[in-house]
Amino acid sequence: MKKRIINFLFLILMTVSLVCVSAVTVFAYDEFTISVSSEKVKKGTDTVTLDVMLKNNPGIAGITMNLEFDDTVLAVKSVTEGDFSSLTLVKGQGTQSPYKMILVNFSGANVTGDGKLVSVTFDIMDGVQPGKYEVLIKCNHEQEELFVIDQTGEHIDNNAVSGIVTIASSNTAIGGGIVDDGSKEEEVMEDSEIKEEGGIFEEKWINPFSDVKEEQWFYSSVEYVVKQGLFKGVSETEFAPQTPVTRAMLVTVLYRAEGEPQVQSKADFEDVPQDAYYSKAVDWGKECGIINGMSETEFSPDALITREQVATILFRYAIYKGMDFVTLEENLHFDDAHMISEYAVSAMNWAVGKGLMNGRTENTISPQDNATRAEVATILTRYFTEIAK
Repeated sequence: MKKRIINFLFLILMTVSLVCVSAVTVFAYDEFTISVSSEKVKKGTDTVTLDVMLKNNPGIAGITMNLEFDDTVLAVKSVTEGDFSSLTLVKGQGTQSPYKMILVNFSGANVTGDGKLVSVTFDIMDGVQPGKYEVLIKCNHEQEELFVIDQTGEHIDNNAVSGIVTIASSNTAIGGGIVDDGSKEEEVMEDSEIKEEGGIFEEKWINPFSDVKEEQWFYSSVEYVVKQGLFKGVSETEFAPQTPVTRAMLVTVLYRAEGEPQVQSKADFEDVPQDAYYSKAVDWGKECGIINGMSETEFSPDALITREQVATILFRYAIYKGMDFVTLEENLHFDDAHMISEYAVSAMNWAVGKGLMNGRTENTISPQDNATRAEVATILTRYFTEIAK
């Protein structure tokens, strides 16, 4: 007990500095890394939330952070705990710099695994001009700027990576991140070219994915879902277009696209842990009638989603969003239409009739096949740009 108390008192003396300056972020994930996410918002936006992430965790017992930022640009509004339930967050007081936080495991044991340490929501001050503001974490423990300790009280060397808050002019299209599916890396934000179309300046997408080529049929859909934050790559350089999507991933995409509304009830599926990244999305989807379980007690979050399930969930989402009519025309002129489950016939008919889903061949719709990331990206792009606009 005495050793734990000494370790905790030692921990409180440590600090992390986050400073707003202008620079370009480079993400390095080949060693123990603490990083700040990047976000883009329009001028006039009231708040911005940045996530402090941990990757390649060797086992930590605590971190002390002292946030420093430009008070003319940002002011702390709130700080919330992340993915580590055993790390207790002790928040600072006030809204201005410096702002101290402590994350500590009071049991004294190491915490393992990767994920989000905290989310920091800032108020954006009135009159802030468009520009890029780097949120920097320094990580040299010899300079006493970032300290991480393990259960023995020893310092752990680490790599710290900054994030950038981009404040764009009010008529600039924003493609900032909203969603990942719980297994994605943090998206790198780089300087982008700006192009003018129809008198409106829009940020040109710089494709970071080596497996998404401009001549491929899904290229523009991947561009859209990434710019809108509906998807991120499975790594900094790969999108994995042919990888199947899980049931949890799809409902999470829709939940985050909806703005993560408050949920009044729990879905109570036995296979959905409350600390899972998708738990709130599943609660929301069940509450709104967008999803059902595979049984009364199981949602099967990790099951690969089929094409007819994608159509059904999106159909219910469209109804939730206010769609009060559907096409009565028979659109399922495919040789394998008889393989569509009874519950999914109306949804598949709607999806095909609205041009959201095409056959995998001229004569087959393949309702029982698993849907790929490229297919779901394309279906969602068509929905949000042609149906929900």
